[in-house]
Order: sequence, then C-alpha cells, then structure tokens
Amino acid sequence: HVEEIKGTKIIASDMVIATLMNFSKSVYSWDIKVEKFGDLIYLDKRDIEDGNDEYVSVDLESVGENSSKPPQADAEVDSKSTTALPINTALSLMKEATKIMHSVQNVCVSKDSVQEFDLKHPAQEDEDQTDLPLQGYTYMEWPFGKGRTLITRGQLHSFMKKDNDDVNYCNIYAMNQWRFTKAGWSNIDTEKTSIFSQELTDNTNRVSKWAIQSMLAGADIMKILFVARQKILKNDKHYIMSTSTISTQKFVDLI
Repeated sequence: HVEEIKGTKIIASDMVIATLMNFSKSVYSWDIKVEKFGDLIYLDKRDIEDGNDEYVSVDLESVGENSSKPPQADAEVDSKSTTALPINTALSLMKEATKIMHSVQNVCVSKDSVQEFDLKHPAQEDEDQTDLPLQGYTYMEWPFGKGRTLITRGQLHSFMKKDNDDVNYCNIYAMNQWRFTKAGWSNIDTEKTSIFSQELTDNTNRVSKWAIQSMLAGADIMKILFVARQKILKNDKHYIMSTSTISTQKFVDLI
C-alpha cells in the first residue's frame, strides 16, 4: 500500500512522532535517526549502547522531568537523602519506569481474549511464533502538504468489549512513585485527584506523549495505573496501588 501513495512518504512510529511534537516540553536530550531512500524518509530512534548516557533513547519513560525538583543526573550515595541514591538518578528512574510500563502492559491483558487484525504482527517471522508482545499495531496516513504523507505506526495495548460486542481500544500506562513524602500515596483512594494532578505537572512531557501515542494509534480510552515501590529504597519490587480509566479525548483536554 505504501508504494501506491504518491510523493514523499515519511514513516515513523508513534513514539518518535510524539517525541518530536513535544520537543518544547522536553528537558532531557534525545536523539532521532533520519534515513532517506528515494522518496521514503524513515524517522527512527537511535539504538543506544548500554552505558552510553550521552543521549536518552526516546522509548525510555522519563520520571519527574518537568518537576521543580527533578531527579539528579549524577548522584552519590547519601544515607540521609533518598533522592541522592543511585537508584534515584534520572537515568536509573527512566529504566525502572520503562520496566514497570512493560510489566503492567503484560499483566493487565488476558491471553485468552484476542482481537484479530488484518495483517500479522510486524515482528512475526513464522506462523508458529508465540513469543510476540501482547499488543496490536495500527497504521495511519496523515497528509503533510506539498505532496508529502506521514505514515505512522501506533501501538494498541488492549481492548475492552462493550455491551453490543463492539470494542474500545485501550492503551495502558503507569505513573510510578519514587520520591518519599510524608503523605506518600498511602491515601491514594481519597487523594487520587491531587496525586494525579501533581503527576501531570511533574511529568508533562511524558504524559503528553502518552496522549499523542494513543491518538495516533486510535485508542479510545487510556488506563492509568499508580505503581509504588514495595520498599522506597529498593527499585526491584513494586505493587499496583490504584487504577483510573479515562477517555483519550478527556485526557487530552486535561493536559
């Protein structure tokens, strides 16, 4: 189908486009690779070698990027300060948040209920392959002017059936607590609105990208999970404290 589109075709994932659209909200540096083959232009993330922190990969989830007290870039161990621990540096928190995101997107969906799409999974190499991510992909065309077309690939994490057997496509995201406060998230059932509002303020770039990704993919609703460490000084075990479900359009209006 791409070959049938006339003019220049710009091809990118929803994550790359969301990153570009939110550049004014970005605090941390990031890097995007541009490759041109004839009338095809590919925008893609650059593969970052482990240990090379010069750039932040665009698919890492930032934490507290827009906060008035953001995580430190480089920190030394300080027994008197939880924010100065190595696990609470900006890059460590990104890796932790990204692992949490991948985990909740898997545990929140059922393998017994499947929505079939017309095309096979883009990473599927053969019919018997079973180790594919539990998500679907949508492809959208966006007229870009002057004979150019933007083609995006969006991720859909799950779906929810409605009473009439139609489905709402749903994307799943996680807000994660890392900073110790007196109130913490212990009263999240009664303080969810204020906690949610603070997270939107501290992570403006991150949640704005969620909204754009969901819109590009065609997700009708977004499920937001509130995830906390089991022990505030350890980043290897977490639990889900609460969830909220909101329409994608309403989420966009909030931010």
